[in-house]
Amino acid sequence: MERSGNCQVLGRRSHSIYTSGRSTFGQERPLGASSITDHRVHNRKLPSNAPCVSIYNRRIIFERVNHIRNHGFVKLHFAGIIAMSFVSFLSDLIATVVGGIILALLFFLAKEKWFPPPYLTGRWYLEQLTNNTAYKPYAGMILRYLVMLWREGNKIEGTAEKIYEKSSNGERTFVGANRTRATISGYVEKRYLGRDKIYLHVVEDGHGRESTHYYDLVVTGADTMSGKFASMVADQEGLARWQREPF
Repeated sequence: MERSGNCQVLGRRSHSIYTSGRSTFGQERPLGASSITDHRVHNRKLPSNAPCVSIYNRRIIFERVNHIRNHGFVKLHFAGIIAMSFVSFLSDLIATVVGGIILALLFFLAKEKWFPPPYLTGRWYLEQLTNNTAYKPYAGMILRYLVMLWREGNKIEGTAEKIYEKSSNGERTFVGANRTRATISGYVEKRYLGRDKIYLHVVEDGHGRESTHYYDLVVTGADTMSGKFASMVADQEGLARWQREPF
């Protein structure tokens, strides 16, 4: 144990101040009297007549309090960051879900209410005029069909019967068993910045010989369509008109 002036020191790790009969907090006490803290420094007792009050333990306690406080602050700060991250994630998730629902609703309204597909189901009358053909007697020929269509989504199906013909052989109307039948398949191409397109594939049973026709149409009104056709019969090509009323 070393002495420095009027102050008693325990090794290099113990530092104290001389009280001159006054406690560290300014209160009178007899010389030699000390607190529990003053009596113990790392389990070593000071003599009862020690004139100094150790501040080593006070410094240790202060450091430990600061450590606990700083450590607790770090924990609280980390917990705050986690809570803020969760709140941000939750708000982003809710915004994404709500935005998706709104977008789906707008898409549905645009598709079904604001820009609905054309109404095609029901009876139609088709007239086609042959402009080009490999068989000259068919040039300028006019054929008419009675057509029944139905649409499911963008898919189109139907049947048709030939009811009229005007060619170089004369003009005829077909009734009953004399009518040739055809099956129809196709689809609707919805266009939001233009007129809707209709594509049809027709297979006609021409009394023992099947023939294929293709129609590329544009919806020109609620009850009208027009466009072009091509046929495997004598490589015909020409114009086609569709309407709800008979020609």
